[in-house]
Amino acid sequence: MKKIFLILILIFIFSVNIFAGDKNNYNSSQIIKISATWKNNEFINISSNTTDIDMEKKIIYYFTPSFRQMFYNKEEKLEIYLDKVKVLANANVYNKKDIKELELLFNFKDNTGTFKFYDENANLRIIMPIENISSSNFTTDNIEAFDENGAQIDMNLLRDLVELEGSWKNNNLSGTVKGVLYKENKLFFQLFSTPLEDSEFYENHKKQLEELYSNQNIIFKEIFDSKNQILNTKVYNENNILMTEEILYKKNNSVFRLSKQFFTNGNVKEIFNFKDGVYDGLHEIYNEDGSKQLLENYSNGKLISQEKFNNEGFFRKAFSILKNIGYKIKNFYRFMVALAEMSTAIILCIAVIGTIFTLIYEMIFKRK
Repeated sequence: MKKIFLILILIFIFSVNIFAGDKNNYNSSQIIKISATWKNNEFINISSNTTDIDMEKKIIYYFTPSFRQMFYNKEEKLEIYLDKVKVLANANVYNKKDIKELELLFNFKDNTGTFKFYDENANLRIIMPIENISSSNFTTDNIEAFDENGAQIDMNLLRDLVELEGSWKNNNLSGTVKGVLYKENKLFFQLFSTPLEDSEFYENHKKQLEELYSNQNIIFKEIFDSKNQILNTKVYNENNILMTEEILYKKNNSVFRLSKQFFTNGNVKEIFNFKDGVYDGLHEIYNEDGSKQLLENYSNGKLISQEKFNNEGFFRKAFSILKNIGYKIKNFYRFMVALAEMSTAIILCIAVIGTIFTLIYEMIFKRK
């Protein structure tokens, strides 16, 4: 979790710190006020209470990178107050409904301050004290979290995830990286959203995609759980049909990888299990109809057992057997229906013949 907060703080404080670095250019009693609107990933409607023309250029130059990291594709309003006498900075960010989302209080004398994060209903969700911003001992200890009702919760109940959604089209990579907090399996708070192109993941992902999916168009989603050290990756084709899924995790000083490949109908095509880069566990291959083709068991890269299935496979065999049973039941039913119909006809025939014999008997013997 600390890594996510470090990214946020360093970017934002860097912007404020450099921006406030020119405070000696203004009257010592002056409180500098700056406001701007962030829309379509750029600042517009910039204004300040100073006549310095460079002020607007500075806010664009220094704050644009931090806002691209934290508020990508969002509409926000930024307000900054710099107090030269007290050497303090107060920065507030509001959404388009004028609800505060972020507040920063920073003291340039001792390089300490506080970050406060709010949700879309103006509820305070995260309080993060910051110390020693200019030193190698920079810390973000004593972070506090609150639920939507204002009750403080245990930080150990939260998982920080990095969610990455990307598109690889015509050998070009684009996408979004989000930093989020989860409580159990429910989203607790989104910390930032940034373009993939500006993130630390871009170069490595581009290289891998060029090797694996050159001249192919795909969509991919990744979720990294830093608390549990789990990376889940899903790759879809351009029609948004799942092609592969991989789960990478650490356990007992070993790295495990579960890999699955899928047919376009959604059925599993192949399952691999790896430990520290070699086969370990089951390796399964399936036919497109879901029937099993091959089952292998590995231990530390060595094949332990292997079982091959015929072309029909277990599921197709079972289906054939059930189908044959169905046919037999159906034929038996038809036979019984036919027998019943035949029995009715026989009874009618017997009745008719009986009637005829009765009439003949009466005609012959009554005449006598």
